[in-house]
Order: sequence, then structure tokens, then C-alpha cells
Amino acid sequence: MKYNNKFYIGVKYLNDCPVQPNLPVYLLVVGSMGLVRVLNLLWKQFRLRRMRKLEGVELDQEEETDSNFIFI
Repeated sequence: MKYNNKFYIGVKYLNDCPVQPNLPVYLLVVGSMGLVRVLNLLWKQFRLRRMRKLEGVELDQEEETDSNFIFI
């Protein structure tokens, strides 16, 4: 995942960038926001499936495969 890479590079080189000292901070912030977004999408999927399960609504095969994809 590209957000993990940005986060990792930002943390690794936080105090070591001679050209632009703020660049690792930028990577750290962007990577963190991306990870928060992915976690939010996963949480929404979890809640949706849990609500449907509690209501007793069965998922159609087509609907289930469509909701397995997370677009970023």
C-alpha cells in the first residue's frame, strides 16, 4: 500500500533530510491520513455487514463480491 510506504519513509528519515527538512513531516502526515482513511473504510464495511447480519438480511453473491473491494 502506498500510504504505508509514505508513513514508513517519513518516520525513517524524520530528522535526516538535508534538502527539505519538512518533506519527511509531509510524508508522515499524508501516510497517516491514508491509513486513517483505509481504517475508516474497513470499519464501515464491518458495521454494514454486522447490521445486515443482525437484521437477518442475506447478501446476494453479486452484492457480496462488489462490497469486498475498497477503492482509494
